[in-house]
Amino acid sequence: AEFQHIFDARILVERMIARTAASRRDDADVEAISSALRAYNEAPDHDASRLADGSLHLAISRATRNPILVEMSVGFRTRISFNLGAEPYTDEVRQIAIGQHKELVSAVVEGRSDEASEIAARHFALSENLFRELYERAVRDGQIGGGQ
Repeated sequence: AEFQHIFDARILVERMIARTAASRRDDADVEAISSALRAYNEAPDHDASRLADGSLHLAISRATRNPILVEMSVGFRTRISFNLGAEPYTDEVRQIAIGQHKELVSAVVEGRSDEASEIAARHFALSENLFRELYERAVRDGQIGGGQ
């Protein structure tokens, strides 16, 4: 139940962050966001990809010009990753994320606030869906109990 609340709050906040970043970004933000996207797309392995993903979302949150929103975004990532700094993902999820990151960056850079918000909602649902799949697999395999 706690994770459901965390994921729900995260999507709400990340939508707001994307919307706000799209309306407040400046040239320096555009460069930082674009650079982080390039790093993500060119990441040679999982570790580099995870670091670049964090950098991309940090750059977008910083474009809001609101340190509280930056702190909230980083805080959600920390809670969801059990303070490991990175969320689990599969190669399939990474391929989806590559497309979503491109769409999100485009919307933020071009100032399309509502679209940025919608893309962020879809994008952050990827993590939630992957966690649900991992949880269900662990329950099926008897690694954990099935209680909520």
